[in-house]
Amino acid sequence: MSSFPNPPPSLLEAPASVDGLKPMSTASKKNRELVPEKIYDTLLGVRTADKVTMHFKDGRVVHGALIFNRFKGTGRVINIDQEVSIDFNVNDIRDLKL
Repeated sequence: MSSFPNPPPSLLEAPASVDGLKPMSTASKKNRELVPEKIYDTLLGVRTADKVTMHFKDGRVVHGALIFNRFKGTGRVINIDQEVSIDFNVNDIRDLKL
């Protein structure tokens, strides 16, 4: 038998404040992450573009020309100045600017 009237709080739960509300996050970093569906819709609209800036979830930022395959949800960004070609999946993208 347990001597506590309520079970102990889970380690995964955030501690509640005195008034019962959870404390707010004080992170000041702007988090601009588009949902994959929005990114997919944007890519469907352009399919090819001369200049895009693509921010990946792993922190990479790539500038270049875009080729997108709507059936597979994959594509490639090609930067001819740096001689770099990056393959991507829609789920890998954090932000996209045309």
